[in-house]
Amino acid sequence: MQTDASEWGLLALAFVAASAACYAVLHFFGTQRESHRIDLAAAAAPGARARGAAAQPQGGHLPPSQFSTWFAWWMRSFQTKNQDPGSPQRLRLLRAGLRDPAMPARFAAVRMLVTLILPALGALLWVLMWALLSPLTSPAAFPAAFPVTGLLTWPVLAGATGVLAALGYCIPGIWLDRRSAHRQRALASHFPDALDMIRLCVEAGMGLDAAMARVEKEIRMTCAPLYEELHQTGLEMRAGASRQQALSHFAQRVGIADIDALVSMLIQVERLGTSVADSLRIHSDVLRTKKRQRAEEQAAQVPVKLLFPMIFCIFPALMIVLLGPAMISVYRTLTASFAAG
Repeated sequence: MQTDASEWGLLALAFVAASAACYAVLHFFGTQRESHRIDLAAAAAPGARARGAAAQPQGGHLPPSQFSTWFAWWMRSFQTKNQDPGSPQRLRLLRAGLRDPAMPARFAAVRMLVTLILPALGALLWVLMWALLSPLTSPAAFPAAFPVTGLLTWPVLAGATGVLAALGYCIPGIWLDRRSAHRQRALASHFPDALDMIRLCVEAGMGLDAAMARVEKEIRMTCAPLYEELHQTGLEMRAGASRQQALSHFAQRVGIADIDALVSMLIQVERLGTSVADSLRIHSDVLRTKKRQRAEEQAAQVPVKLLFPMIFCIFPALMIVLLGPAMISVYRTLTASFAAG
């Protein structure tokens, strides 16, 4: 009875700890989302900000939760790192669509938290497993559980802690790379169509800046990442940056070879004074040809990709359906003949 009581107590403690962690995370994100909706509503209503300033504390923001305050304190210790706009970490965040100036420090803080939390959770699980399994052997000494499991040993705990720490350090980077790859695929897929629209606008008599602003509005519902990049480029040019600088920053943020080639071509066209429409037409044809070749390449890879699912999933079921009745008949015939003999 005492063993059962201790097991139930440990399970209840683990359930309470997991529930508290889930509640803290949900409360943090819920507070942030609610604050964002209030800010949007205050910006939409002309007199709402002035009326709400008297009801809110000094500063005009909702009182932060304890978890968000602690995370802000934790994030401030990483603000001196990776603040250079041209740093590799900053470029990774920009290519993933994360433009907040505080994002490098926030990403470093989250990475360090995950690196510390995963080994702690692994050690907690190890302690719970030992507490549940050690009463099955001699509970007089701690090493008595070692011969039973073989996994509840100090070397295994140290190795698992190191593996979990390395995994926690790599998980945020893997997530960031996958987000960047997904965003780059969307940009590469929709950019030829956007370039065709820019070419048509330029051939109709519009300037390149006006054509990009027009295409930015048209492509907003089709490809949000491309709209964000074109909008950022337009804001830089309206803020006083030259077209070469804005286009160079655009290619640097995106990190796609086709867009990099287009930006280089536009910079050379502006320097040499050649026709922008003819250059866009040639580059649009090249991009369209590359897109068709990529589609043909992916279509040619389909038989190879279907080979392994057919071998391991379809063919075994097909063989069972076709040969199953025959094998049952052969088994019955052989059984009857051996019984008669």
